[in-house]
Amino acid sequence: MTGASAAATTTTASATAPSTTPGWAGVNPWNGWGGASSDWSGFGPNRWDPASSGSTERFYVASTNPAGPGAIIVTGVINAGGIEHPGRGVDNAVIDGSTFRIDHSAGQPTVRFDPKTCVGNITQTGPFSVSGANGSLAQLNGSGIYRFSAEYTTARSTTGCTTTMTAYIETINAIMSLNGARG
Repeated sequence: MTGASAAATTTTASATAPSTTPGWAGVNPWNGWGGASSDWSGFGPNRWDPASSGSTERFYVASTNPAGPGAIIVTGVINAGGIEHPGRGVDNAVIDGSTFRIDHSAGQPTVRFDPKTCVGNITQTGPFSVSGANGSLAQLNGSGIYRFSAEYTTARSTTGCTTTMTAYIETINAIMSLNGARG
């Protein structure tokens, strides 16, 4: 879910349909993670109520390079961290020698760039699925919703912004229900 294959902006889109993803406890991912505004209020654990079956998994990815790799932390039934290698629509992750695939190919990015400040952002919210897990992560398979957000800057020239990226940071937050999880 890292890099050019996913997209991000700090603005949020609104939707009228509530989320039907198990474990979201009333959070509408199309209306911001913390409510109607794009601030961080309400982002803490109380907004991420686990499913009563104990089969909810949370994913956190961060990177400072659009080509990756990124750091990934998985919490819930599995609590571990590792490396996430981005792909065009399917990423590969490695945690404690075990691997799995993250398919996020259905989402569409929103890209914004301000030619006055040379600052850009990309956002993307969409469905994802995890499959192909092996080893100690064999039970890690299911689907859910993710939100990707990236900010970047480009160099300036005498004629304006260039295409040379000078800084980049991205985060991905996701929640999924495990298929056939052991609680």
